[in-house]
Amino acid sequence: MNANSVLVATVGLGNIDQVRASLLEPMKRSLAAGTWSRIVLVPSKVTEELAGQLRAETRDAPIEICPLPEAGNEDSLVPCREHIAMVFRRLIEQGIDPAQIVLDFTRGTKVMSVAATVAALSCGIRRVQYVVGGQRDARGVVVPGTEQVRHGEL
Repeated sequence: MNANSVLVATVGLGNIDQVRASLLEPMKRSLAAGTWSRIVLVPSKVTEELAGQLRAETRDAPIEICPLPEAGNEDSLVPCREHIAMVFRRLIEQGIDPAQIVLDFTRGTKVMSVAATVAALSCGIRRVQYVVGGQRDARGVVVPGTEQVRHGEL
């Protein structure tokens, strides 16, 4: 990523019993996987506070938070897609080339991930990054700290 790239990332809940290990630390690794001129976090109403905590813990990063407008939108495809498309359109209207926008759809709900991907495609955004699992524990859950960030195109 070059220094003009903008990251738009969904923010989910992670494992509620291990928020630091399952959400905050992996998201910090995702944010550190590029050199961003801006980072826009898209949390649900439930995870807005966690997005704020992430911003507070990564003060050097240029983070904006643009939460879904209503509780429950994270599980409703149309309003979620419309909101994330609005985030992309706003960036484009501010003069950011869609080729400079990167979507990280890893940390939201499944609906948020699908909605963000469809919104990206509808706005001409093709660059993505996502986290793939590393080692898994006996329950099949990825062991925190073993995740890997991948880059690709839609």
